[in-house]
Amino acid sequence: MINHLGQAELLTADLSLANEEQQSDTEETELEAVVEQIKNEAEKLHVPLPSKPWLPPLAKVMVAPEIDWRANWQTDRDLKVPLGMVDIPSKQKQEPLMFDLAEFAPAVLVGSSGYGKSTLLQTLVVNLAKQNSPAQVQFYLLDFGTNGLLPLRDLPHTADIAGLDDREKLFKMLRILERLLDQRKAKFQEVAASNLAQYQMETEKNYQLF
Repeated sequence: MINHLGQAELLTADLSLANEEQQSDTEETELEAVVEQIKNEAEKLHVPLPSKPWLPPLAKVMVAPEIDWRANWQTDRDLKVPLGMVDIPSKQKQEPLMFDLAEFAPAVLVGSSGYGKSTLLQTLVVNLAKQNSPAQVQFYLLDFGTNGLLPLRDLPHTADIAGLDDREKLFKMLRILERLLDQRKAKFQEVAASNLAQYQMETEKNYQLF
């Protein structure tokens, strides 16, 4: 095309360079191919690798350790359960995060929307359920979010679950919990116990933890 100055202009943009750049971004270079081949051969031969200053990053998806609930339900109550993995770069360590409800109760979980609060609570409840029988631990679940705890309602340990959309059920559950707490408090006062563990030591009676 000839413009008003008598100069030639392209009708469309010249994409030849863009195509070359795109190909160079996607095509494997000779160096990358050699490095990949050496890496694969080293893995096949199980060649000892040099120690690195950092451990591999934590996996995006982690599966909770297997817990033999049939065996655990026959033992004493155990409130120390795996909750996640801890990365400690300064010590070159990655180890399970164990959460002891007996030591850290009451506990508060704080986080923004979408950062895994429901997933963490699901992990805590399920691992407590696998490690303890319904006679040892029971759950009264109050879900004021997006029904993240709803899948836990069919656990034999779950007394019930309530949310803001069912105010009658919610307040009934709160009254039940208040009555249970008052009963426990009176029992503790009878033997001068300040918590459930002391009460069980004094009386040799096993109450459910709820």
